[in-house]
Amino acid sequence: MVSLVSMKRRLILIGLIITILICSITVAFIFYQNNNQITTSNTSYALLPPKGIYALIDWNADPLEDTWTKSYVDGVVIRTYWKDLNPDKDSYNWNYLD
Repeated sequence: MVSLVSMKRRLILIGLIITILICSITVAFIFYQNNNQITTSNTSYALLPPKGIYALIDWNADPLEDTWTKSYVDGVVIRTYWKDLNPDKDSYNWNYLD
């Protein structure tokens, strides 16, 4: 037969295990929420895939002026080759993107 002291110890152990599990889940949830964002200066960006309509510009082509002003366009993807941005070792040319 199980003594009263033994039963009390088991209940305390079960309560301790449940408390540790709840704390672990809470810490993991908080850690996940905080690591799901990048903070730069005073702006926070969620690490989520982009949504909306993006204008895809041809390789090494300049976007048309009205591309920037269309209300339904959420972003512009400008594509260029790395060899054009980095023509020589330790030499970079950002003019196309500026």
